[in-house]
Amino acid sequence: MANWILIPCPGRRTDELLISLRSLQHASAYVCIVTTQPDPVHLDDIDEKAKHLVILSNEIHYGKWLNAGMDYIAKVDKDARFVFITGSDTRGDATSIPALIRGAEAN
Repeated sequence: MANWILIPCPGRRTDELLISLRSLQHASAYVCIVTTQPDPVHLDDIDEKAKHLVILSNEIHYGKWLNAGMDYIAKVDKDARFVFITGSDTRGDATSIPALIRGAEAN
């Protein structure tokens, strides 16, 4: 049962996204980026910090980005446990996601 990070992000925020992913230090196999045309994020530009990329058509709609990401994660990992949805400007460290999970489990 894996814990995922889902980040909607346009290509113009790739630098910010990379800083976020480096700070959170989450396993790239459980990171999904949702982006859109004509300005998508490219996996080559994020230093292998995410293994999953969902590219939508040219409509920028945050709710659709989240739904597409959640649908994708449910499809590739039927046992996904928690999905942390955040923005490309999030900063943390290796303890951030585990701390959030402990908090969710306590409730």
